[in-house]
Parts: sequence; structure tokens; C-alpha cells
Amino acid sequence: AVITLRPVINGQTTHHELISNAVERTLIDLSIKYQKPVTLGITGPGMSDRQAYQRIRPVAERAVEAAQKLYSEIKRI
Repeated sequence: AVITLRPVINGQTTHHELISNAVERTLIDLSIKYQKPVTLGITGPGMSDRQAYQRIRPVAERAVEAAQKLYSEIKRI
């Protein structure tokens, strides 16, 4: 499994939204191509630095749990 963790912080432009969408699409494509679970532990867009820092642990924990569930389901199939 691959677990990604990335905050998307607000900037002065909408570039953060473009990057977030591109990263998500690429991770989904890689998951399908290699038939491996990839979780998107990405928070945002629209967060401040402080909000991103506060969400590190819960987002990471959920991403790991999701990867474990996906792995179990793939193994079952």
C-alpha cells in the first residue's frame, strides 16, 4: 500500500487547488495501474498553516486505517 500525507495550504492564487486535483488524479491512476491500495491523506484546500498542523495526526491515522481496509479487501478478493 501507499499512504500519502499532504496538506494543501491556501496561497494567494488558486494554484493550490490545481496541484491538489493533479496529485489526487495521479495517485488514483497509479493505484489502478499497479493494483495497489493508495490512500489520499490530503487535507485542504482552504487551510491555514495552523489548521494543517492540527490535522496531521488524525488525517494520518485515517489514511493508515483506510490502507489497511483496502489491503484486506483486495486480499479477500
